Amino acid sequence: IKAARAGEKVVDAARAADKVQATASAAQKAEKATAKPLEGASDLRRAQKIAEATARGRAAESRVLKEMGLPKNKLKVVGREGESVPDYITKDALGDMKGRKVVTDSPQLRIQREAAKDTGKTPEVVTGVKTRVSETVLRESHVIRRHDLGPQ
Repeated sequence: IKAARAGEKVVDAARAADKVQATASAAQKAEKATAKPLEGASDLRRAQKIAEATARGRAAESRVLKEMGLPKNKLKVVGREGESVPDYITKDALGDMKGRKVVTDSPQLRIQREAAKDTGKTPEVVTGVKTRVSETVLRESHVIRRHDLGPQ
């Protein structure tokens, strides 16, 4: 019994170490994303929120792609502004999921839109029904609205 309890403690310690590593990784990602160093507890909370939002976004992306019957794309597309990896590519469309409050005409979407047009595909943005989408994105891309994405 003592050996089993000791084994459980080792497992618990390993899980705790994994959480610390995940938080440190989230802090590093947040630091890169915000281009400023993280300092103090409030920055750590911000990093944790970013990590949680990223995890929710990836889960929603996987769920929606599965419902759409599409595999996750891993191929980069190239445009004048750089490279991007769309969430999906079909024979007719090139699309990205956006589970956000606001979707703007970001470099990522411009790159994907340029690649879609260059290959004769329709640029698509899949987002929530309550998401505010910029006029440019509405005009230049096919916007697909879903009740399970974006602000609820």
